[in-house]
Amino acid sequence: MDLQEAIFRHRDMGALLSFGSPEDSDALSKLPPDYVRFLRKTNGMMTGDDSLQVYGVAELIDANASEWKKDYGNLTHGLLFAAQDAFGNQYGYRTCGDNSRGIFKFMCEGGEIRFLGISTLDELLAGWLSCDDRFGFDWPMFRALASLGPFLRKGRHIGFELPLIAGGDYDARNAVAEGIDLHMGTLSQLTRKNMLLPDGQAIKRFRDVC
Repeated sequence: MDLQEAIFRHRDMGALLSFGSPEDSDALSKLPPDYVRFLRKTNGMMTGDDSLQVYGVAELIDANASEWKKDYGNLTHGLLFAAQDAFGNQYGYRTCGDNSRGIFKFMCEGGEIRFLGISTLDELLAGWLSCDDRFGFDWPMFRALASLGPFLRKGRHIGFELPLIAGGDYDARNAVAEGIDLHMGTLSQLTRKNMLLPDGQAIKRFRDVC
């Protein structure tokens, strides 16, 4: 039984974290231990400024079983998304190959993987609250777009009317608030199409991580 088969049938923390059956225990064992420790403290959370959400069980299932994640193709193979920021970038763990590099950031525009040099969600949260530059979150842009919010609290991301990957300007005048599924669905499809472009095009081409 793989990660998806073992976990995605669960819809609440009580079911996932109970040891009432061998199936529940098996599902729990397939989650990264760091994420299980987080769930035992709280079933998901969001920063007060609406910039970062760490998924609870329901959100974990929805994100990792989503059509938009599938649309990224092999770029998301072996990745478990456990958090997201207001721009739609995903954070989580590798579940295949060498997983010793800790927490990664998956760039929703283009599919690049960036390892953050941290091992736990607690480190992510601590760094986030101190505006750690290593995480590459654009705080000035986020604050400039506050009038478009709320974002994550209303199931929305900060997107761009003409996506950056399609040549749009990284400018507040091009920014919009979009529903998460629409935003991620558009970017995942654009990312896959751009991977088919000939080498030498302006848009980067990222390799699979596993």
